[in-house]
Amino acid sequence: MVAILRAHGPKQVLVNSAADWGKSDPLKTRKVADLMLAEGFTEDDVDLVLWRNPVAFYGLSGRLNLDVAATDATHEGNSILRGAPKDGSRPSGAPAAEA
Repeated sequence: MVAILRAHGPKQVLVNSAADWGKSDPLKTRKVADLMLAEGFTEDDVDLVLWRNPVAFYGLSGRLNLDVAATDATHEGNSILRGAPKDGSRPSGAPAAEA
């Protein structure tokens, strides 16, 4: 990837997590970023290739929505819901709450 970036520059190149052809590696984008920095690319270059270029490209579809709905923190700043839903219902197969 670094060789491609050296040859063509970062202005119109993007890397995303589905850019592999073999065994999937969910940290591939992070590894590309680390290698770019180690090979002399700037943090701005990394941001361009891994964030701004993909947003600009996928945004051309008109279907990219980056607005994130606000959630209330539910546990020490973590928004992952735990326990029973607020309406008190239980998932199917969940044991009844002890009295």
